[in-house]
Amino acid sequence: MRLDFIIKHSIATRVACLVASLPSVALAVSLQVDIKGVPPALANNVRADLHLQQATTEEKLTETRIRNLYQLAQEQITATLQAKGYYHSKINGNLTKQPGATSDQDKWLATFVIDPGRPTKIQSVNVAVEGPAQNNKKLKPFLATPKLVQGEVLVHENYEDTKDELLANLNAAGYLQAEFRQSVIEVNRNDYTAQIKFVIASGPQYTFGKITFVDSDYPDDFLLKFARFRAGDAYDLQKLMDFQKNLESADLFSKIRFDPLNDLENPKDTVVPIQVRLTRKPKNRYTGSVGYGTDTGVRGSLGWLHRRTSTPGHKILSNLYLSQVRSNARVNYIIPGSKPATDKYVFGVLGQFENFEELFSRKAEISASKIMKRGKLESMYGLWYFTETFQIATALPTLNRKYLLPTAKWVWID
Repeated sequence: MRLDFIIKHSIATRVACLVASLPSVALAVSLQVDIKGVPPALANNVRADLHLQQATTEEKLTETRIRNLYQLAQEQITATLQAKGYYHSKINGNLTKQPGATSDQDKWLATFVIDPGRPTKIQSVNVAVEGPAQNNKKLKPFLATPKLVQGEVLVHENYEDTKDELLANLNAAGYLQAEFRQSVIEVNRNDYTAQIKFVIASGPQYTFGKITFVDSDYPDDFLLKFARFRAGDAYDLQKLMDFQKNLESADLFSKIRFDPLNDLENPKDTVVPIQVRLTRKPKNRYTGSVGYGTDTGVRGSLGWLHRRTSTPGHKILSNLYLSQVRSNARVNYIIPGSKPATDKYVFGVLGQFENFEELFSRKAEISASKIMKRGKLESMYGLWYFTETFQIATALPTLNRKYLLPTAKWVWID
């Protein structure tokens, strides 16, 4: 009997140990968050900032984690509503455990009923500048706050964006050391209004230094014509961007890189030298095409663009078009004006031949024109001389005409 008891006790102990060593079966936990009482857009903002909402996609979600995040939820919702201008919100929350689809599932539902209350609106926006920039009348457009408007609902995101834009605008105007001395929102909870105040220390206005060109086949005096500024002028980011755009429009360079060389770590160094790296486009560009049309038959074209470096900015542009009924050849010689970004002279010659059933025409043309662009207005003044020999019908005689045609054209481009 004693031996039998010992054997049974040993077996029971081993079975108990074996059961204890088996992994426990984890329940599948799911979570749903329901937000009521606010418009969909505001509800989406709340969800985006709510950690409890983000936890709904976690694979190993536990009851403990759900309860911990639920305790934080009301504080997070309040912060989100205040960021959108709602400082008088009321939030009622409820967390319940619901039966799952099977016995090994736990389903949790967090419900928040939100009364956002009356929104807080902007009563005033005041932007003050201290330092050398306070007497700069040209700065007024740079200090606008289009995202913060009196009478509109206070949105903190717009406030932060405005701070960034104010500094960026001052930097663009040459005040590269600008910084905020004060930036505050004063909310009056009693009358649902907010006063916003910015005080900016401008620091000195920087100036452009010398412009140097690297890896360029063109002389500096030609390239400087594309710039609207010179060394010693007040630094202006827009002028620098226009300089780059002008060089791009010249169709001379495949790559353009600007490197301001100022040491921003040294507050006493307020001169910004500009280094421009240019990669020249190939001197020659060739184009061609072949096709067929029911009105022209077989047709083809050839084009050649030659960029001259010996005479900077000068170009030769030629095109040849051939078909069974019409052929022409045109050559234009283009010379940049004193403002090469906007002005140019074009000298051209054209030879054209047409033969449509009974219509026959042979024309030669010589032209000279000047094209200028001032803001949105593009002007063209020119003189055309052409001679044409033509026959309208085989039964009619062949005629010849010569014309001298002065031309003016204005185009408004918006």
